[in-house]
Amino acid sequence: MASGAVFPAAAAILRVDATAQPAQPETGYLHMGTSISPVGISLDVNSRYMTVNGKPWLPVAGEFHYSRLAHQYWDEELAKMKSSGVDIVTTFVFWNHIEPHEGHFDWSGDRDLRHSITLAGKYSLRVLLRVGPWAHGESRLGGLPDWIVRSTRIRSNDPAYLHYVSRYYGQIGQQVKGLLWNDGGPIIAVQLENEYYARGEAEGPDHIAKLKVLARAAGLDAPFYTVTGFHDSDDYPAWEVIPMHGGYADQPWAFSTQKLPPSENYRFRLGSFGLPAWGGDAPYVEAQPPMSTLRYGIRNVVANPNLKEHKRGLWDRRRNAGVNCARQILYRPWHLERLRPNEESFASCRGR
Repeated sequence: MASGAVFPAAAAILRVDATAQPAQPETGYLHMGTSISPVGISLDVNSRYMTVNGKPWLPVAGEFHYSRLAHQYWDEELAKMKSSGVDIVTTFVFWNHIEPHEGHFDWSGDRDLRHSITLAGKYSLRVLLRVGPWAHGESRLGGLPDWIVRSTRIRSNDPAYLHYVSRYYGQIGQQVKGLLWNDGGPIIAVQLENEYYARGEAEGPDHIAKLKVLARAAGLDAPFYTVTGFHDSDDYPAWEVIPMHGGYADQPWAFSTQKLPPSENYRFRLGSFGLPAWGGDAPYVEAQPPMSTLRYGIRNVVANPNLKEHKRGLWDRRRNAGVNCARQILYRPWHLERLRPNEESFASCRGR
């Protein structure tokens, strides 16, 4: 630190009464998978925090999108993540990397999911496997193959869509067989979908519940099943999944060219999108258990800010060359969920 450095006074002081006895967290109401490993290590979650053998655990998670990085660098990057204090590697499986053409699956080379998870286990890194099927991650069409978008009603309980999702999950299950927590492997969690908040017919919580059924049928048994948790509890089935949120300490999407004020995520705290950090003026809201698990409490179980885009390869142009053209397909406005890309949009992306 430079001698004589002067720091501005804090805008607000957060006071905590450490003398008060906190209420005991609620337990036993979430429907998760097998929590005990073959050597007897138990993972669990309550209304306030995760636990290892009954003791509180506040892990640090970091993103590592394996198929966006040349596989010869995986070992090096995972070693860096471990050495920098990361406990859990969270990784997407991008469907359009694996099955770009219907029925033709490719798990080789840079797409070798099994090898990437085995390497994570080599460094005692736990894995949160983000199986989608919609991943987002700034991937073209959210990581969905073009043929799925053209032929089914995506992100819904459309029978045709679920048929292909079931087959895809089955492929993932085969790739990770023997690497799950109950096998003694590093996979401790499975995330279903991503940033999902559709509420139309055959959508919403029923869709997330169905994805969980399909994942378990594919052999994806894990101590934790998670979803994106930055919307309210009507977006996911009660007690079936854990809403989790890795908040950004910065705002890469902000339009301002001026220095931004500190985000609430610096303080491991997230209330609502009406907060000042998001341009609103709503006060902080502290939820109480058990609803804290389904609304706010578990959002910050994995230490914020999530170490996204760890070093190299997450914006690999070879894999993600369609990002710019995806803006006209995906961000138009993509939150309407069921928006279909038209042939003109596809035509403008061909050859990229």
